[in-house]
Amino acid sequence: MSDRLQAATGGKGALAQKRGFGRWIAGRARRREYWLWAGAFLVLTFVLAVVAPGSELLAAIPITLFMIRRLHDLGRSGWIAILINFITNFVGRVEAFIAPPPADSGIVGAGIFMIAFVVLGVLPGQKGHNRFGPQPGTTDDLSETFS
Repeated sequence: MSDRLQAATGGKGALAQKRGFGRWIAGRARRREYWLWAGAFLVLTFVLAVVAPGSELLAAIPITLFMIRRLHDLGRSGWIAILINFITNFVGRVEAFIAPPPADSGIVGAGIFMIAFVVLGVLPGQKGHNRFGPQPGTTDDLSETFS
């Protein structure tokens, strides 16, 4: 794996925080940031699912990115967010295959996702510096806030 890719997925390094895709997943997100952004996207996803079924997949990528940053604050790898999405989608597909057509709503997969989503938003982050960066909100430097 290249150094740039490893720095981006690990959430550390200047390249991960300043350029490209790494900027979206680098660093840590405290609970307030998680609920403000991911909560808004979750509401958007619900509205899209009601208005135009199938279009809610558009909000899946930003929600996954927020989950990655939140996992970084907990000291965990962001790959767990991908695993959560894979498992919930797999359970939803199995449920749609097993259940008769009028009842294949994917409610079990969605329920598992919601439990994981809420648990990520409730758990407190690690205190102090971890491998993904400094604790959010503890620096006096405003460049982190306005970058």
